[in-house]
Amino acid sequence: MPDVRGVADRVTDNDTLINSESLEVRNLGHRIRHVLESNSNNSADSPGGRHDNDHAGFHKIKILPTADEFSSNAIPFYRRMSEVQSVEADNRGLTHLDNQFRLLREDLLAELRSDFQIATGAKKRRHKVVLKNLKFNGIDCGTVSRRKPCALKLYCTDDIPQLHNIRSVAARKKHISDNKNFLKHQSLGCLISNENLLAFATVERVEDLLAQEPATIVLRIADAASFNKVLSTCKTTQNLRFVQVDTAIFAYEPILKRL
Repeated sequence: MPDVRGVADRVTDNDTLINSESLEVRNLGHRIRHVLESNSNNSADSPGGRHDNDHAGFHKIKILPTADEFSSNAIPFYRRMSEVQSVEADNRGLTHLDNQFRLLREDLLAELRSDFQIATGAKKRRHKVVLKNLKFNGIDCGTVSRRKPCALKLYCTDDIPQLHNIRSVAARKKHISDNKNFLKHQSLGCLISNENLLAFATVERVEDLLAQEPATIVLRIADAASFNKVLSTCKTTQNLRFVQVDTAIFAYEPILKRL
């Protein structure tokens, strides 16, 4: 059998597979990297390597899924109770925490997938807010004296549907100010292009920008790779939209972070 370790090391070091445009090829690249970095003879059913957000150590897993993870059909890793109980007593507590994190996070992902299907029309239900034909309108990092995490400003060329019939800036701002649940601060949504998920983003509610006609929405994307992907998409497509989802991230995130 030929020695392919050198080839595997080379394509992993230069990210040849991981930077591919094909999801299947990218996932193969992550599987190869996982095998190369592993010090054990773990089976294919062990944690790590399924996609860019699957790791053997659960502390490295991002709470919100990446686009590749969300699109992956790979069966997620978790242990049955009998497997947890079979672990040596000294390591059983950590194994139990690992398992609880993965199981709870799968509940979160199931809700996100359901909301995404609604957002893309695969399931029928009324959307909260759908903003179409978004265009790049700059980066918001706060003021010089008061910096904040980098956020993306997107120009709503079709305006916000709920504000279509409100023309004056003063009236629009009053409507936004009086309806705090409309594009609620830190509410979650997904950025979609050609029915493909680009990133999950939370709303930075800047009322002055929302009151403009057409409006500008400010979104925070926590994952750097997803942020770069959205920026790249803004240059190449006109079919960018933001859809609010109902998933109660606040009910999961504190517990997942605690675990």
